[in-house]
Amino acid sequence: MRNQWLTLIGLGCLGLFAACEKKEPDHLWLRGNATQRILTLAKHHRGNDVVMMEVRYRHEQLYLAIQSKNTNYAMYQLNKIENVMRHGAERRPKRKKSYDWFFQTALPPMKASLEKKYQPDIAFQQFTAQCMACHIKEKLPYIPVPQPWEKRRLPP
Repeated sequence: MRNQWLTLIGLGCLGLFAACEKKEPDHLWLRGNATQRILTLAKHHRGNDVVMMEVRYRHEQLYLAIQSKNTNYAMYQLNKIENVMRHGAERRPKRKKSYDWFFQTALPPMKASLEKKYQPDIAFQQFTAQCMACHIKEKLPYIPVPQPWEKRRLPP
C-alpha cells in the first residue's frame, strides 16, 4: 500500500514538473517581456470603441427588459453598462471627464426609475438622449446612438 502511495505522489510530482516545463507558446504574436506583452494586449483590446460596442448591446437589452417589464433584468443591464463604462474610463483617461459626467447625470435617474418602477420607458428615452449628449461632449456627434424603438438603418 505504501508503495502505491509513493508511486502516486511520484507521478503527481512528475506531472507538476512537466506542467512547469518551458515550451514555445502557441500564441507567437504575444512576445517580449511582461511589459511588452501587456502593451500588445492593450493594443488588441483597443479603446473606447470596444466599450461602446458592449454598451450598445446592453442598451438594447435594457430597452427590451423595460418593454417586457422585467425590472430585475433591466437593473442587471444598467449595472453592466456602468461597469463596462467604468472600465472604459480606467483604460481611456482622456474620456474620464465625460464618463464621470454620464455617471452623475444619466445613470442616477435611470436607476431611480427602475428602483421605483416609475415610468422606466420615459427614463430610458432621457437616458438615451444623455448618451448622445455625451457623444457631443466628446466631439463625436456623427456617432449615432441607436434608438431601439426605431427600425434599424444605416446612419445618414
